Amino acid sequence: MRQKTALPTLSINQNILEVCDTVKVLGVTIQADLKWNSQVDYMLTSANRKLFVLCRLKKFGVKDPELVSIYTGYVRPVLEYAVPVWHSSLTASQSNSLGEQNHSGPAKAVQVQLQKLATPT
Repeated sequence: MRQKTALPTLSINQNILEVCDTVKVLGVTIQADLKWNSQVDYMLTSANRKLFVLCRLKKFGVKDPELVSIYTGYVRPVLEYAVPVWHSSLTASQSNSLGEQNHSGPAKAVQVQLQKLATPT
């Protein structure tokens, strides 16, 4: 196990900069260890909340083509935001949690759930 080295104190105009574990830049959470756990967790939580809205809409009788449109404009952007920044650095388990098996894209897991929604009840 590596020992943490003491970081030098940085300042700008005599204002000392605070050391943070995570920082959000343009909607992407970057961790100090350059892992993407926080970003992946946020994306999955947000997508699942929005997917719940789709489930409710289906129960209220919204037609499948409209559900797909809502998914495409409401859920999928959450899963695909800033993909070029974080995609290549994901671990295998993070890729699996986002549904990237067989290079099917980061939105695959939610797409599967959406397909379940589209089946007649």
